[in-house]
Amino acid sequence: MQNMFYKSFKMNVSDDFNKAALDLMGELEAIVTYDEHAKSANTQSAKTTWQSIKSEEETHAGELLALLFTLDPNFKENVEKGMKEFEERK
Repeated sequence: MQNMFYKSFKMNVSDDFNKAALDLMGELEAIVTYDEHAKSANTQSAKTTWQSIKSEEETHAGELLALLFTLDPNFKENVEKGMKEFEERK
């Protein structure tokens, strides 16, 4: 699932914002993976486990977004602007 951008980005991580952004990408990838595993699980215990882990990863994603917002208030402003634009289109 890792594309060339991800690989080159990973190699050039130098500051806290970039590290947190890279970590967020990893958390989002994990969320998708655990969701796919839960949907295709053969047993309820496996499904429940992957759903639980997915939920933890979503919490981690939220923590990393908060860190990104703290490290770069302009980034937070742009994300909030995008969320507002999305809500207006609904």
